[in-house]
Amino acid sequence: MEVFQLIGELGIVPVVQMPAKELAGPLAGTLIKAGLPVMEIMFRNGHAAESIRAVKKEYPQMCVGAGTILTIDQLDSAIEAGADFIVTPGYKEEIVKRAGQMGVPILPGCVTPSEIENGMGDGLSVFKYFPVKAMGGCAALRELEGPYPNSRFVVTGGLKMSELEEYFSTKNVLAAGGDFIASFDEIEHERWEQIEENCAQAIQLSLGFQLAHVGINCGGSGDGEKTAARVAEIFGLAHCKGAKSDFAGNAVECMKEDFPGKAGHIAIGTYSVERAVRYLKSKGIHIRERYRNIAEDGTMIAAYLEEEAESFAIHVVRR
Repeated sequence: MEVFQLIGELGIVPVVQMPAKELAGPLAGTLIKAGLPVMEIMFRNGHAAESIRAVKKEYPQMCVGAGTILTIDQLDSAIEAGADFIVTPGYKEEIVKRAGQMGVPILPGCVTPSEIENGMGDGLSVFKYFPVKAMGGCAALRELEGPYPNSRFVVTGGLKMSELEEYFSTKNVLAAGGDFIASFDEIEHERWEQIEENCAQAIQLSLGFQLAHVGINCGGSGDGEKTAARVAEIFGLAHCKGAKSDFAGNAVECMKEDFPGKAGHIAIGTYSVERAVRYLKSKGIHIRERYRNIAEDGTMIAAYLEEEAESFAIHVVRR
């Protein structure tokens, strides 16, 4: 799988500074067990390259990035050690081009329109937004959606667990990174259980599961329209007409065509359907391929689970 597709499906990138290379393997094992087979090891001490090498030797399936790359020498050292992707705090063209020549994905820091356009000129569409809070946070990211609809950002820079959900609700945020998963202190003192708990909490925040609406199978176009109109009338909601279904407000969908579920469906909202599908698959829960709903930009809007709840189908839908 392509590196940035994986990062998007995971939603979280643990960014770590290794106290010692001997701890790199145990940390990687903990992250994999917790469902996050990715991390960025920062080149801020002499352990970075050896830590990457140790992880790739013990856990070749782990996707390991090399962060805070500032020089060509660091880049070459990281790639030689086995780094799967490169992360830079800013946009340095010689490093971007060198990574491209080496065939290694790169995530350069780009926060201004000029930097983003330079990156686009070099064929990039995924960027690091650092330091995200100091550079305007979610408000600034939303302003970038208009002129750069195809650009996605991995946000980093002092993020706390309590701040994550707001960023995941921002459309152009691909993932969030930071030491909120595994701090230097937690790694140094081998607090693996705490790191697992951090992973579980961050994963749930990245998914953002909540009830979106309930669908009712009405047996035909006329019945679907009448049912939606009546529910809307009772509660003073808007009656929103559609080709395959009508809505009463945002809460009740009345189907005009046959869809999964004898009685209807329960829709669970999520910040990323792709992320939700990966998460569910990790739990042995699969989706119905026939009912994937893909937007024009290639992202998934909705997906039905194979599993049902009594006479109701279940599907996840993008919030």
